[in-house]
Amino acid sequence: MKIKKQNSSDVDSNVCSNEFSQIFHERAWKIANELNKLLLSMSTGILAAFFFLLTNPKIILNQSEKYLILISVLFFTLSIMLSILSMQWDSNRNYFLGEMKRTERELNNCYKKQKDKAANKYLFSKSMTKITFVIGVISAGVFLTFRVLY
Repeated sequence: MKIKKQNSSDVDSNVCSNEFSQIFHERAWKIANELNKLLLSMSTGILAAFFFLLTNPKIILNQSEKYLILISVLFFTLSIMLSILSMQWDSNRNYFLGEMKRTERELNNCYKKQKDKAANKYLFSKSMTKITFVIGVISAGVFLTFRVLY
């Protein structure tokens, strides 16, 4: 078995690619967090608008419009809940990742499993937040279309 010698340029390129990789991972993390905050803010604002719509006695809604609003409210509420849960699970994931870095090897495996579990929950809730938000927007769009047409 031959061992290949690495010259200094190979080592430098590996370090450089790891640094670029870290930069892009941090950038993706920041963008995902900003998107999560934006979805949370928009969902909350839309719920407030629907609350005003439903409590205003001057606005008369037929049964199908009420169902569409109910569907929208349900999905926007779900989007808010998933957004908050994803923040919690991201916090847990980072906590266990930090614990992995500072503990002994036998505890490290336990923390890795917990970190992986939190990471899976985080990724699931992030994707579901976007899906429920889009469904809420679609149902709100259908409601507004019916409101304008009829």
